[in-house]
Amino acid sequence: MTSWYAFFGPSAMPKELVARIHADIGRIAAEPEFQQRLLREGAEHEAMTLERFAQFIRTESARWAKVVRERDVRAQ
Repeated sequence: MTSWYAFFGPSAMPKELVARIHADIGRIAAEPEFQQRLLREGAEHEAMTLERFAQFIRTESARWAKVVRERDVRAQ
């Protein structure tokens, strides 16, 4: 199991804005200072296209939904 972080916005967010935010985050994440900070914390950055990230979310959702169903996990 790994942990990951992402930025999300409303589903109706204009595609141009999504692309701009994605590009800005990509530029920041590529900066050496940011990369060094991640390494110091034992983390890694994986750049994904928007399409790849959408697939990643679908896969993660299906994976954890299966665990919840099979283990009968309930909120307390």
